[in-house]
Amino acid sequence: MATERARQRVLVVEDSADIAEALTVVLQTEGYDVVCATTRNQAVALLDDSIDYIICDYLMEGVGVAPFLAAVRVVLGRDLPVILCTAHADGKLEATRLGLDFLAKPFEPDDVSKLLAARKAARATTPN
Repeated sequence: MATERARQRVLVVEDSADIAEALTVVLQTEGYDVVCATTRNQAVALLDDSIDYIICDYLMEGVGVAPFLAAVRVVLGRDLPVILCTAHADGKLEATRLGLDFLAKPFEPDDVSKLLAARKAARATTPN
């Protein structure tokens, strides 16, 4: 019989080492396992069923987030809760258009915690 993992896993997709490190510290403090990728190709290679959430920079390698989300669906065969993290005004519009949560840079640790708590609660009440 398989046992459920005690800790949920977050894939952080961020090309800024400082921001990736800040997110990692916040997430680990909140009890999450964290996997980081500095490119979207690296992130796609890390995707597997152990990933519960994604926090992704809006603009990486000169491209918006939509192609990455499409790759997530292809690799996993499903969507994952995604938090779009950006300082770009276009990023907030894109997050709204795609139905994603939005985290403005610079962010406070509580901002990250609240967004993930809301996603966790939403998943707990959504039937499988």
